[in-house]
Amino acid sequence: MLALAGVLASLITFVSSGTAVAAEYIPPTQWPPVQVGTYSIYSQSKVSPQGQLTLSCNAYETAQDLVTYGPTGSEVRRLSHTAQIDGVSNCINNVAIGKNGDLYGSPYQGTNLLAYTGNTLKWKYPLGCTYYAANPVMGADGNVYAINNNGRLIGLTPEVEPGTTQPKKVLDVLATNARCDTRLIAHKDGIVTIRSARATFYSYDGVNLGGSPSDAIVREEINPISATGRLFYDTYVESNSLRSATISAYDYGRKQTTWSTTVSTNGAYVYSAMPSATPDGGAVVYIREKEKDALGAWTGRMGFSLVKLNAFGIVQWRKTLPLDVGQNTFSDAEVKVDVNGNIIVARSGQFKTNSSSQGYAEGISIAAFKSSDGTAIYDQAMRGNLDMNSGDITGYRFKWNTSQPASGVLYLAAQPCSYGGCFNTVKLYPIKVTSLGLDYPRGAVYDKTPRAAASYIALGDSFSAGEGVEPFAAGTDTPSLNKCHRSDYAYPRLISGTSAKIPSLGSNGFRACSGAVTENITDAPQWNEGTQLGLPAWPDNTTQLVTMTIGGNDIKFGDLGKACVTASCAIGSSAYNASLNEINNVLPAKLEATYKKILQQTPNAKVYVLGYPHVIANKAASAAFDSRCFYMHDSSNTTNPWADVQGARDIVTKLNAKIQQKVNDVRAMNAGNQRLVYVPLDGTGSPFNGHEVCGTASSSWFQNVDQALNGLEYVFHPNKLGYEGYATVAGAAINAG
Repeated sequence: MLALAGVLASLITFVSSGTAVAAEYIPPTQWPPVQVGTYSIYSQSKVSPQGQLTLSCNAYETAQDLVTYGPTGSEVRRLSHTAQIDGVSNCINNVAIGKNGDLYGSPYQGTNLLAYTGNTLKWKYPLGCTYYAANPVMGADGNVYAINNNGRLIGLTPEVEPGTTQPKKVLDVLATNARCDTRLIAHKDGIVTIRSARATFYSYDGVNLGGSPSDAIVREEINPISATGRLFYDTYVESNSLRSATISAYDYGRKQTTWSTTVSTNGAYVYSAMPSATPDGGAVVYIREKEKDALGAWTGRMGFSLVKLNAFGIVQWRKTLPLDVGQNTFSDAEVKVDVNGNIIVARSGQFKTNSSSQGYAEGISIAAFKSSDGTAIYDQAMRGNLDMNSGDITGYRFKWNTSQPASGVLYLAAQPCSYGGCFNTVKLYPIKVTSLGLDYPRGAVYDKTPRAAASYIALGDSFSAGEGVEPFAAGTDTPSLNKCHRSDYAYPRLISGTSAKIPSLGSNGFRACSGAVTENITDAPQWNEGTQLGLPAWPDNTTQLVTMTIGGNDIKFGDLGKACVTASCAIGSSAYNASLNEINNVLPAKLEATYKKILQQTPNAKVYVLGYPHVIANKAASAAFDSRCFYMHDSSNTTNPWADVQGARDIVTKLNAKIQQKVNDVRAMNAGNQRLVYVPLDGTGSPFNGHEVCGTASSSWFQNVDQALNGLEYVFHPNKLGYEGYATVAGAAINAG
């Protein structure tokens, strides 16, 4: 029997005579329910880390005040909707709540973003919004973000800038396809805008990190973004009167859809499959689909179910949500996730009564489940007196978009009903659910902790991570979740703590990650880890040493290597030209920005930028065939059969030259930048000379194509001897500096 079947059993209990138990039932509450508005309530609800619930003002039909209730039910804030501020009524519907409980929002048709401590206005900032009120959000960095009337993403400090009456503006960038009321979601490394079913990702520095895939349907009405920035989206395929649903996970730091999983049952017609992110890196999906009877024929009913996907896209469990006692599906369902991984489902349905004239009354089903295995941790119902006596409360109608988990409580707004209809009032019910925490991902973003400082930080890509040489550090070799492949034999590990100038990496200094590009160091998390620099309280004065290799993935060196093996990478080939274009036209600005930010955020560190060695030995056009690198030899090219070798080496040479040039450019900007140092690995005295694939030495320091059996990503990376060579060069340069 499905665990959720208990929900149905709890809705109606029967005495021996077969009549429904009449007594009204409200689940135990944290404090007595309070009236919060009228039947037309359209409020948002937000909970602070202190457990204070704010119900925003309803700007439509019958307005009501914005009110904040403390964790014991006391009123701690009330902003009158009839009060005038800047010529408009102070009716704030879209709110953001700071970590200390302060409130931020704009009145309907108001041009200013307002900030309140309690009932006291602490500042206001002009956004220029009028008809579409701003929709602010609190960032993991503690600042508040909103879109202004020019479609720009604005970041503001939560407090007034000293010597002024306004907050300090920390960000001002043009946002893609955005307007004042665009939905904003904060995660630990940036802000996501969602509008017209499309998401766009921004770092807290304002870098546009790209948008959601073109086929993605990104839901504004749920929370499809995890605290690490992973996006979950739904797509559909319709064929032969059937419609299947697929949920995909998109990791913006790698600009890849990591996995896609079909969540609909065979032979179903799915109306919607709405994914909400869960703290374990997966998602819970709320599915609405046509229901079939036992013979496979369509019924007139809708079927509802929950499907839990783990971080790898594997279905952990599936639950069919039961029908109400009228054999109808519940309506107005709302699914929420908390920071503890609990999944909360609140639904309106019908309850069988003891009345011969009115057989059903409205009621609310409330259930909560562990995301790990689907175990029900709460299973209750709100119902009225089922005798349906005149004047009694006979039912409850759930108010959409008001359920909100907090520490030990589920806040829920409902409209009491009586025989003949529902009252023109709405009450707030703080229902006790002991295991709940703040809503996810918002609550997890509040808890963003700085990355711990390290004396030595190793940044960069696979050449710094140690790709290709196992064993890899625990947690960095997990498909679909983390494949940074940090090797025990990577050069940062080999030099760590070996001299007074090379301190230990410690437990937090090794941050290089296979596949990294420049933006993964500064702005875009790559494998659910955050950016390599992280978000500490910069500047970090404790860091003494930084090493890095970066740029190879930016110029599509992996694609070039594949072309060398399977097609052509000769000078003038499409693969060669693509890499060359990146080197000349795209990479320079990225390198400069990366170097400057590292220097800024590690003001006491020497920063060593290591180049890349040549992987393939040089071959003259007249050189004999060499079976060790047969894939680089084109016998049909009688003039120059080793043209691919020359193309590959030319790209490495040009890449290193550009890296060195940008290091020199940044050094020349000011005296403090002299601590940025370039370390070549392709020069005349490089220890790699002769140890390339097809080199003259007896041993190669690189993984050849035969290593593809162990992992395609291993190919053309240093082997254990190669990383020892890197360590030798890096150590000598640092100790000489």
